[in-house]
Amino acid sequence: MPNSNIMKAMRPRLQRIYTKMRQVLYRSLSNLIPMMQQNLRPDPIIVEAGAARAFDTLGFSKLWSQGHIYAFEPVPSLYTQLVE
Repeated sequence: MPNSNIMKAMRPRLQRIYTKMRQVLYRSLSNLIPMMQQNLRPDPIIVEAGAARAFDTLGFSKLWSQGHIYAFEPVPSLYTQLVE
């Protein structure tokens, strides 16, 4: 397990990397949404593994309001933020 002081020092950099990755992923996901809309039923079952802050979960719930969306977040600190 990494030293907690090292992790604290790395946190701002990791947050910036995470934010950049989310931006790239969001652009990729936004390209997938039209394909998903064409191929999924109006009431799909969607499993989102790695819900993070639930941005995608909320988007899916708006697009597929008749469906069932199950969101999981395995990282304890993100899970805590998610349920607050």
